[in-house]
Amino acid sequence: MTLLHLRIHHNSGHDFDNKFALYRYGLWMFNVIKKVKRAREIGKKIQACTIIQCKFIEYYYRPDGLVLQNLLNITNYYGQYEKKCD
Repeated sequence: MTLLHLRIHHNSGHDFDNKFALYRYGLWMFNVIKKVKRAREIGKKIQACTIIQCKFIEYYYRPDGLVLQNLLNITNYYGQYEKKCD
């Protein structure tokens, strides 16, 4: 986490409010980064579920061995995400 450096002109000798504001800004930035990472992770899971659903529909309407093998390969590849698609 990076620190924000500001040039502060004090009206009084107390800079507690400024330090507290910088501390809260640091917490806010940390939380925003966590939320963005979580949103990306959820997006990957949704994309994996969508691909698996499309491949299943493709298999259901064209049940030949090649499509089934592709479905199994993709399901295994995205297996880490398929458990949390609900």
